[in-house]
Amino acid sequence: MCQQYPPPEIKSSSAILKRAVENCFNEVEKTLTISVDMLKSYMEPAFIQEGYREDFCGQMSILVVRLDEIGDNVLTSGFFRELRKNYPTAFITSIVNPTVAPLMELCPYVNEVIGFSVDRLPNLVSRFEEIVNLCYHRLWKRRYSVAFLPRWDIDGDRYAAFLAYLSGARERIGYSASVHSLRKNFEPYIDELLTAPLIAPHDVIHEAARNFYMLKAKNLRVENTHMELWYDKEDYRRMQQIISNFAKERQVIAVTVGSKWLHKTYPPEKMLIALQKIKRPHNCFMFLGGKSEKEFGSFLHEKLQDAALNLIGQTTLRETAAALSLSSMYIGMDTGTMHMAAALRLPVIEINCAPVTLKTDATSIVDRCAPWQTPSVIVRPKKPLPPCDNENSTIGGCSMIGKMHCITQIDPNDIAKAYEKLSDLVWKDI
Repeated sequence: MCQQYPPPEIKSSSAILKRAVENCFNEVEKTLTISVDMLKSYMEPAFIQEGYREDFCGQMSILVVRLDEIGDNVLTSGFFRELRKNYPTAFITSIVNPTVAPLMELCPYVNEVIGFSVDRLPNLVSRFEEIVNLCYHRLWKRRYSVAFLPRWDIDGDRYAAFLAYLSGARERIGYSASVHSLRKNFEPYIDELLTAPLIAPHDVIHEAARNFYMLKAKNLRVENTHMELWYDKEDYRRMQQIISNFAKERQVIAVTVGSKWLHKTYPPEKMLIALQKIKRPHNCFMFLGGKSEKEFGSFLHEKLQDAALNLIGQTTLRETAAALSLSSMYIGMDTGTMHMAAALRLPVIEINCAPVTLKTDATSIVDRCAPWQTPSVIVRPKKPLPPCDNENSTIGGCSMIGKMHCITQIDPNDIAKAYEKLSDLVWKDI
């Protein structure tokens, strides 16, 4: 089961490590910053003295820190499988965002899943204390030989690199600050916390491929590059009962009607038009998503009536995975659910906010986060709206994060055409 970490009082059997980390905490409390030089000046001698920088003769322990979103973790599922193949007897710990932990806890390739986040904490001091507590109580006893930090993009104040360093891991492998302009500007310290800062080729590389590249950089084998999704029999049983009772003999098309980010969200009024054009006697729609998208789901369900099953806000993450496994296609935005659908090899119609004219380079969000190894069609606006027509403003696809913007230009007819194209490709007998 996922082991959620509470922040109890700091304790440690090592007086040396305890003294070093207390000195660090005092400096952070005094300066309200985490200086890498300060951190290493106190912690490195302590780690050396306690033997953390030497090979450990016992069972090898490996740490993977992946504190970001659902889709990012789904795209790391294959990484865990290949990591386990290379280290069949190692003890592998995965530290993930608590929202992702229920999905990861059934991963057959890890020994321990820890849900961890500092997002809820009000300031740098409390966040640093939480990281220190986790290391004291859970991580130092493992004496990790290596820590992997798969994230290539900006970390976004999740402190993954600091956590990996403070874990005591002897080897720390992650991407250099130089690989991404935002990372270089906001996280220039990353390289100093790593023992092996990686610089991937500057070509357009999918995020899943970047994860495998990490293993290859350590001269490890990568035999298979498909993704996986894990849920249990009870998750499947519940979803099968609900969906079969609704769908009868119809094919189920899974639809996400919203996104965590408004600039990635397609207007529900236009989504309705697209779905009305796609609706056939042999198909039906199933709406999936979080509670924040309930209003959009209710609007669409009211209009589509018995052609739609509204499960928004009613499924766990694993039940969502099971529901997708009972579907025939996915239509929706660039979300974690989309990557879950792709991991199950569902045909995907992705509605993406990034304009077709967006410059294609190593930071291209469309190419980096496209549906992985499954038939797909990506529908995009033909051009950006102001102010996204400024070349520097569209690095993430659309710069107006707080509103539906560039994505509103997508014609519902283009989504209907994508359905016809994908149907002809994968359902030629219909």
